Amino acid sequence: MFERSGQLKFAHVFKSECADIIAQHNVLAKNVINSDETRFQFGSQKMASLHVQGAKTVYIKGSRNDKRGVSVLASIAADGSRLPLAFIFKGKKGPKNLTIPEPHLKFTSGKGWMNEVIWLQYAKKVWFTRAPSQHLVHVYTYASHNSDNYLHACTNHNVHNVNVPAAMTGTLQPFDRLVDGPWKNAVAHAINEYYEVNENDISWQQLIDIIIAKWNENMSQVLVEKSFAKTGVIKHSIYKEDIPIEPPVARNTTSVRQVLKLNLFHLSLLLKNQ
Repeated sequence: MFERSGQLKFAHVFKSECADIIAQHNVLAKNVINSDETRFQFGSQKMASLHVQGAKTVYIKGSRNDKRGVSVLASIAADGSRLPLAFIFKGKKGPKNLTIPEPHLKFTSGKGWMNEVIWLQYAKKVWFTRAPSQHLVHVYTYASHNSDNYLHACTNHNVHNVNVPAAMTGTLQPFDRLVDGPWKNAVAHAINEYYEVNENDISWQQLIDIIIAKWNENMSQVLVEKSFAKTGVIKHSIYKEDIPIEPPVARNTTSVRQVLKLNLFHLSLLLKNQ
């Protein structure tokens, strides 16, 4: 009972913070953004994708090179917009002879995941240029990447960061709520269709092209708008009232103490920005 009550309180604080900033600065829906990092891998020789809803990694049938994969940093806006993707490859240069079409971006890192440098560069190229003279609300989970340089840049560009409470991303983060799962399913289905008629492994270029194509084709404006409405981050004319937020199902991996500890960390970052 305490855990459910505590989660509801954190959800209320999170939604209230978003609402207060939006109201205070008259933030437009196009300037309310949610970002997250997800990962695609080539496969596990299975005929179907092997992942649970909301999983950060999706395994796709077919390729013998199971360990190869790419991390993707994606952003959506509350007006239904899909922002440019950032593909993050492991190593110094990434795959050879690979073309990332504009406006999407390419980065590399030693571990193949986002770091503070990539986080700041992506923000400068994608969010900060979206509305230079307007205030922007950025909803995300990567408080660990709040470097001094990033926070200083956010202040200069009127970007207000709101951290999703720990262990509640599946309920309160728009990307996790309705976007991530359908996107991964569409990519997995397209790659499985490829292997039904092809014996050769899918190439890096083909994988990237499929990821981008499904990002454009399957993530409709209504779906993205609905993801924000369902989390209560913002109200839309197509949704007269916010859909009530149900507390997430208790998981055996996150205790109440861990949730409180992580959210106190988020609170300290918020106070630091003020």
